[in-house]
Amino acid sequence: MYDRMGVSGRVSLAALLLSAISAAPMACRSDASDASTPPEAATARIVCSFAPMYLFARNIIGDTPNVEVEMLLPAAQGCPHDYELSVRDARRLARADVLIVHGGIERFDEATVRRINPRIRWIEARTACDRLASGKGDLAQRAEDPAEHEHGPHEPEVNPHAWVSPRQAARQVRMIGDALAAYYPAHAGTVRANTQSYATRLEALAAEMSKAASRFRHHRVIASHDVFDYLARDLGLTVVATIARSAHEEPSAAHLAEVVRAARDQGVRAILCAIGDDRRLADRVAAEAGSRVIELDPVSTTSGRAATDDYERRMRRNLNVMLEALQ
Repeated sequence: MYDRMGVSGRVSLAALLLSAISAAPMACRSDASDASTPPEAATARIVCSFAPMYLFARNIIGDTPNVEVEMLLPAAQGCPHDYELSVRDARRLARADVLIVHGGIERFDEATVRRINPRIRWIEARTACDRLASGKGDLAQRAEDPAEHEHGPHEPEVNPHAWVSPRQAARQVRMIGDALAAYYPAHAGTVRANTQSYATRLEALAAEMSKAASRFRHHRVIASHDVFDYLARDLGLTVVATIARSAHEEPSAAHLAEVVRAARDQGVRAILCAIGDDRRLADRVAAEAGSRVIELDPVSTTSGRAATDDYERRMRRNLNVMLEALQ
C-alpha cells in the first residue's frame, strides 16, 4: 500500500527527504559531472506521474536498452488531484533521472520534487498544448462578466485534462520525445523514430474521431465535470453545463435545477460521465431532463503494464459510445 500524507500518519517533507536520501545516496551526490547528461552506460530511470504519461513514455522509449519507465502513482489511482507523495514515492524520485508530469493536475510541484532530487529532469507535458480555461461549461462562471475574466488581475484557471484529447496528446508526445532525445543523445535516433511513429498514430486517431463526429446529429451535451472539455472541443460538441467543477464537489440544489433547465431548453441528449465516477447526480439530472448518461473513459488509469495501444483502443471505445448516443 502507498502511504498518504493525510490527517492521520502525516509525513512531513523533511521526512520524505531524509528517507529518500538514506535510500538512494547517489541521487543527490555532489561531483563535477554535468547533471543534465547522465552516463549512457547506466540504466536510465524515467518516472511518470500517472497513467497517460506512462503510456506516452512507454511508446516513446519502446525497446530502448538500459532505459526503465515506471509510474509513480498506483495504476488504478486515476486523476492525481488529491494525491500526496509518500515515502515510497520519494525513494523512487530520488533514484530517477527524469520525471514526466502532465502539469496542473498533480498536487506536487517541481520545487518539491527538486528538494527530494536536485538532479532530476522535469518534463511538463501540458506546456505543449492549446489549453482551455477551466469551467467553460459552468453556468455560474459563464454568468459573470466575461470582461472581468479577460482583463482582470488574475489569469483564468486552466483546465488540466488536456491528455483526454488525442490531438493534444500527440502534441504532448512530441514534446516529451524531443526532451528525452536531447537528454539521452545515445538513444536519440530510436527515441525520435518512436516519437514520430506514435504521434502520427495519435494524430490519425484525432482525424478519425473528428471525421466520425460529423455523423453526430446532436452536439450539445452536459458534463458531470470538466474532464472531457478538450475531447468535446475536438469533436465539435458544446458543453452547455457542468454538474460540478470536480468529481468530488457537491453542487447546490439551485445549480442542479439550472443544469436540468439548460438540458431541457437546449435539447441535450447525453450527459458525459467518467467511468468510475459517482454518477448519482448525473442520473438524477438525466431523469429530470429526459437525457441519458453515457460513461466515457478519460484514460487516467491503467492495469499494470498495459499494451502500448491502450490509449487508442480506449478512445475508440469512447467514440463508439458517443456515436450510439448522439446520432
